[in-house]
Amino acid sequence: ASYTPIPFAEGARIIWTGNLKEIHFYQIQVRLYPKSTTVVSFTPSDIADYADKINHVTQVLENPDHHFNTAYETSEKIFETKLAAGEQKEVIRIDGPGLITQFTLKIEAENIEYALTQTLFRFFFDDLPNACIESPAADFFGASPGINPYISLPFTVKPDGTMVCRFVMPFEKSAMIQFENYGNQEISLNGLVQSAIYNWNEQSMHFTARWRVNHNLTASPENVIDLPFLIAFGNGLYVGTTSFLLNPCPVPTPWGNWWGEGDEKVFIDNNVKPSIFGTGSEDFYNYSWSSPDIFFFPYCGQPRNDGPGNRGFVANYRWHIPDAIPYQENIRFYMELFSHLPTPGLTYARLSYYYTKPGASDDHIPVTGEDLRILELPANWQPVASHGSHNSVFYEAEDIVEDSADTGLTDGNIWAGSHLLVWFPKQQGDQKNFTIPVENTGEYRVYITAAHTPASGKIIVSLNNQPADLHQQTEVINLHVPDRILSRNYLLTRTTLKEGNHILTLKYDGCEEHITNPEIGLDFIWIQKLE
Repeated sequence: ASYTPIPFAEGARIIWTGNLKEIHFYQIQVRLYPKSTTVVSFTPSDIADYADKINHVTQVLENPDHHFNTAYETSEKIFETKLAAGEQKEVIRIDGPGLITQFTLKIEAENIEYALTQTLFRFFFDDLPNACIESPAADFFGASPGINPYISLPFTVKPDGTMVCRFVMPFEKSAMIQFENYGNQEISLNGLVQSAIYNWNEQSMHFTARWRVNHNLTASPENVIDLPFLIAFGNGLYVGTTSFLLNPCPVPTPWGNWWGEGDEKVFIDNNVKPSIFGTGSEDFYNYSWSSPDIFFFPYCGQPRNDGPGNRGFVANYRWHIPDAIPYQENIRFYMELFSHLPTPGLTYARLSYYYTKPGASDDHIPVTGEDLRILELPANWQPVASHGSHNSVFYEAEDIVEDSADTGLTDGNIWAGSHLLVWFPKQQGDQKNFTIPVENTGEYRVYITAAHTPASGKIIVSLNNQPADLHQQTEVINLHVPDRILSRNYLLTRTTLKEGNHILTLKYDGCEEHITNPEIGLDFIWIQKLE
């Protein structure tokens, strides 16, 4: 996706040139102004004329933590406190008129993932009876559950769990921040609020964030449902969307466990047809073909996607900053829930971020403890042969390893059977063999489903003592990933396998310099008979 603005005064003509067999879809957003608006059309010379400004903006977008500077003279209020299980506490109060320019928070607890889910905070502005912001901590900052580091323009989550919000929050009389601990453990809170003096006027708006969740949904390709994200009345500006899912589908490939065929439908100011009608959830979040990749950019990202494929916990965000959605009377935002396969037991949480004038209303329902239940992936799941994995036979790695020396099992519901075979190689060149039985001679693809972790090393794969030709991969697979634990598929190119046993060999090829105890995690190996 490109967010480069191209202004035009009289008209624009866009021509696409390409091969329909290679790419056949695109989205173009256009913002139209009243005819009396003065607009200067883009010319190629603008790139040179405005090079300094372009370079400055690029620098800010690349690293807002270091280069984003507010135009206001700010002061700071620091808070540090503990909350017992079930306790509610006010931590900050600021007199107005003012503007919160940055909110920073870090939570510490024995089980940090539980604490980030079950710590709720509320922002109250101008003595309004209901909070303008009510959200679980990790969800508000765009990457849940747990700590999933990323950087975007309005939000940052750091590896140590520090979370930063740069959305500005104006208020006329007062601002108050309240926390509530819905968990059963004590938590520690520390953070700061940067604020500035602000001239509240008739054009000013309150920043609002609405979180909601549906548990135990059944996603389906037939019974598609529209999930409401926000229904709001009044005059406002919509600026952000996030989706958080627990996707338990047991198919191990994106074609099969994909959850996001559903389109966004945004109705503005009493329109009976969608003012914005999308082409799929992944297109809305600025990626396509149900990509499992972790990515984050200034306005869009996928900071969590456990895998394999799109299975597990997923977090997507999109900040409508250059493409904010204004409305005069109301906005109704829906996203279809549309999956490849019927998938019961799915959880879908989401947040809508918007600015609205005082006196507005929306469909927000207060968050309950039941909403904040701790979610777990199904235990002892097994991969299913369907869609992208049809005609496949699966073997858990610990069942077919030839020699279990220097190996162990790690528990976790991200892994098939709720455990992962972990090999601890001693030196570069060490090998581990796996015996793959084949019942019928034929053409096959061989897959490896492996773990990516902060301690993972590099491997080279061979099949029957011959170097494996990895589909769209280099010879060496680097399984290291910082700050996350992921499950990913690796595909060998088409090969003929005869009836009998075949040996797949992993050779350890070193690791990142900082890793002192490297490991190689292998979940399962599978073969797919080609028709």
